[in-house]
Amino acid sequence: MPKTYFCWRCKIPVPMLTEEAWTEVEGQEPTWVEYEIGPHTLAITIGGEMWKPSKDGGGVALEVEDFEESLKWLKQKGVEPYFGPYESPVCHMALISDPDGNSICIHKRKPGHH
Repeated sequence: MPKTYFCWRCKIPVPMLTEEAWTEVEGQEPTWVEYEIGPHTLAITIGGEMWKPSKDGGGVALEVEDFEESLKWLKQKGVEPYFGPYESPVCHMALISDPDGNSICIHKRKPGHH
């Protein structure tokens, strides 16, 4: 598969260890937290209704260098998206399942969005 990067994970509900600090410092509900890991970002969030994880876990997103090439590679391996491909104002994405039914988002940000 073309080069990928770990992007984010979504699980419902997400226990926020930093909830108090998030609310006090940011003044927001604790629904998203990010950690810088080397050159990458790990974001943990509470997903909406369309982001329900499998009964045993959450989902993960992989940022890819070439979205179309990644989808083509997956389809050659017999993997079809169950959602998408979808284009939002900031990214392209598609959802696939691993062999255990966990969600994997194939994701590519548009230029100027990071």
